Amino acid sequence: MTPGAFGNPAGFREPDVEPAEKHSRLLLMMFVHSECPCSRASLAELREVVAANPQTADVRIYLRTDSNSSADWNTTASARRAAEIQGAAVIADADGAIAARHNVETSGHVVVYSAAGNLLFSGGMTAARGHVSENPGKSAVSDLLAGRQPVCPQHSVFGCPLFEAASPAAARPPCPARN
Repeated sequence: MTPGAFGNPAGFREPDVEPAEKHSRLLLMMFVHSECPCSRASLAELREVVAANPQTADVRIYLRTDSNSSADWNTTASARRAAEIQGAAVIADADGAIAARHNVETSGHVVVYSAAGNLLFSGGMTAARGHVSENPGKSAVSDLLAGRQPVCPQHSVFGCPLFEAASPAAARPPCPARN
């Protein structure tokens, strides 16, 4: 399966995400298109990882919404699944403005920042669109939430484009397999 466009998230947390004094833990941000059926797997993987490591990260799930849509974003399947994730804040991202500011292009993209604001991980948590399974992205996020160094700080993102004209997928080196 071909991954989605990777984007280019900042190497340091944007100061306008939240006041810096609030960050005494990791900051995990997932960007999801509210209508993307592939994202149910990404949200399931995130739910599992957060449940195994509660209270270790501030979790923010940004649901991209369309201002022209009459649909109520918080009633979508993605919004309901996101709301089930322990301690996660689910935030409407009108027309993907927040995702665009963070240079994220594909639904399911996760970025994890240290308490100091350094980028620790960028990528997806699934091995293919809509598929739940062990993979380097999920392992990396799990490692970070458990206080361990991940084997690979990035993983391909498999999901729907957050924007109509997403750029072609940028090649990313594969992570080494876990033993």
